[in-house]
Amino acid sequence: MQPDNDTHPSATIDSFRYRGVTLERLEDGTVAWRDEMTGHSGTCSGLAQLCDLIAHLHRHVRPDPRALS
Repeated sequence: MQPDNDTHPSATIDSFRYRGVTLERLEDGTVAWRDEMTGHSGTCSGLAQLCDLIAHLHRHVRPDPRALS
């Protein structure tokens, strides 16, 4: 079971899923990602690459229909 970072701020998260995109921290410190809708995947090895990935996801991931109402 993953720790709740709101109640345990020093805890780390090994994986994260948001709107069909999964991010997973690997043993070597890189982050693997996979878009379940498109099947695209890859890895990020540094903060700059992770920021680029987040910016890409922000532009291209399907909008949440609840946010439009």
